[in-house]
Amino acid sequence: MADVYCIDSSSLIDMKTWYFSAAFRFVWDGLAKAVEDHRLIAPREVSKEIGEGNDELVTWCKAHSSMFIQTDPEEAQVLIQVLRECPRIVDPAKDHDADPMLIALALARCGHVSEHFDGQRAAVVTQENPTGAPCGSGNRVKIPDACRHFRLQCIKAPQMIVELGISAG
Repeated sequence: MADVYCIDSSSLIDMKTWYFSAAFRFVWDGLAKAVEDHRLIAPREVSKEIGEGNDELVTWCKAHSSMFIQTDPEEAQVLIQVLRECPRIVDPAKDHDADPMLIALALARCGHVSEHFDGQRAAVVTQENPTGAPCGSGNRVKIPDACRHFRLQCIKAPQMIVELGISAG
């Protein structure tokens, strides 16, 4: 179980579909509690990927905007390392690509490259599947590939929900 979960837009978007608020309010209430407890975070770029609009996810994200972390100088240094070691994590087709920032945030928060947050266990939450390509191979890599490279735990949203103890009862 992780101390902090760094979540990708893919997980938030898929959860909007799977756990629509009318029937699964307890899921969104549990996620809100995790945000309040500083256990659920994301780089600010994730909110940009989700975008603007009037749907339930956008409204929920705006109400819980404290989860979206602006990259600080320490995380910016980690981001440079991520981009150096996994340059093909960036998707040139996207206007906003939070993937490298997500990895940098998790690395900084779990102490792999930071003494400030040493001792926390961070998990990256994404619905992406690995390509199997190693970082630095010249092939496109996805979040799970970068997690494997940096020895970060990578899980899917349902596992995070279980680990956070979110349930209907």
